[in-house]
Amino acid sequence: MTERFCRIFSDSRESPVITEHFSPEKMTSRFSNLILKPGRKRLTVIVSLFQTGNVELKIDCAGLLEFITVDGESKLLIAERDGLVTELTKSMNGDSDPRLIEASLSFLIAISSPKRVKLDLIREKVITNLTKLLTDDATAFSVTEKCLKLLESLASTKEGRLVIYGGDGECLKTVVKKADESIDGGDGACRDGCLERLLSFYGREGA
Repeated sequence: MTERFCRIFSDSRESPVITEHFSPEKMTSRFSNLILKPGRKRLTVIVSLFQTGNVELKIDCAGLLEFITVDGESKLLIAERDGLVTELTKSMNGDSDPRLIEASLSFLIAISSPKRVKLDLIREKVITNLTKLLTDDATAFSVTEKCLKLLESLASTKEGRLVIYGGDGECLKTVVKKADESIDGGDGACRDGCLERLLSFYGREGA
């Protein structure tokens, strides 16, 4: 996939984007630089396709954006693109295609480490969407896992804890319920320690 997309986004005025001597890591970095290079409109095109495309195209764009998220700088450049976080939040609606929801969550997890991105996600009320997905019995286990991982990331900020553990208490009740279900089932979403870490934030300053 990397080579195919590299050739699509390359042009004749540039040196070849990849060679057979590149390691997978270097190929990924080279491809990311190609898309995010200042003055280029490639990222704008991808974001526009995500905003206006059909479900299949949105899923592909989310996967591509996640693929080029290689470091802190790329996370900020992508996350701060106008309208992208808003559109991703919309795509996490319970009525959306489950594959699109999972692809959007996976991408948001990938870009959520910088605090500025976390605060943007909180302002866009992503936590409300995550809570709704977690309370829906029809939500797939893989989506539940990603919801909890994103909540864990957001809970590392004071602003995130105020929303997750405050307000009407719905998010906290949902997380506790998932923890109980995991214990009863012997595995579930608690198996990688995500729920344990998420609950450990409760009681910290701002919670």
